[in-house]
Amino acid sequence: MTKEVVRDERGRLVKGSGSLNPGGRPKGISNLIRERYGDNLEDLLDMLDTMLKGVSSDKIKKEIITDFLDRVYGKPVVTQKIESDTIITVGKPKQDGDTYRPDSDT
Repeated sequence: MTKEVVRDERGRLVKGSGSLNPGGRPKGISNLIRERYGDNLEDLLDMLDTMLKGVSSDKIKKEIITDFLDRVYGKPVVTQKIESDTIITVGKPKQDGDTYRPDSDT
């Protein structure tokens, strides 16, 4: 049994009273799809293909499927290695030619 929601004279919740959302946040479509299909992308793509039977453009189908998978499983992580010999000055030099040194007192 859930506690009764009690409010004070100004309409604020009284400490220790019941929750306004006792069941918690409802599961979203993303969670339901991940529970149903997990990592079985072949079945998931078959289901999407069935849903998109009326869409004639392959380009639009691809965009819909990409957006759907990004929403459900997240976008892939992209990493890039950057190499450079360029010196980057952080902060404003005190005088022309000075370089900022964060561990220096001068």
